[in-house]
Amino acid sequence: MSDPSVSSLAPGDKLAKLTLSGTVSGEVWIELKSSVVPHTVSSFLTLMTGLSSPLPFTRLQKNGFIQTSKIPNAPTFPDESFSVPFTSPYTLAMTSSGPHTSTGQFFITMQTSEYLSGKFIGFGSVVKGGEVLEELNGLGVVNERPEGVFVENVVEITE
Repeated sequence: MSDPSVSSLAPGDKLAKLTLSGTVSGEVWIELKSSVVPHTVSSFLTLMTGLSSPLPFTRLQKNGFIQTSKIPNAPTFPDESFSVPFTSPYTLAMTSSGPHTSTGQFFITMQTSEYLSGKFIGFGSVVKGGEVLEELNGLGVVNERPEGVFVENVVEITE
């Protein structure tokens, strides 16, 4: 399968590539719904493209979701919109601890998770690299913690 291109996206949306390293490595390509949640996408790209060190995945709920650790000193920002539903696997969303508490931490669902709709800000979906996430989902965990898997970098694709 060839790499996705910006021209294949919905008008106004963006494309990003996450590179994973460690126990599981590979590329995960994500369509970012900037046409729907522009502030959330902008916040994600600002935080993630400026990583000074790899960001570990710190939670893995088998067949549920995988979650990164929080980026240090990331600001909290208000809920923008709940328009991106969790009606398919591989939806990208910001974590929060209640209304208007999204911050520098994200998760990717591994299956349809409609119970999350209206509670978390979905802002993207995986368009390539699901097999990398499935490999991560298959890791052994202790207390829902995967060992040694990191987001090495995130690059916005502009062409």
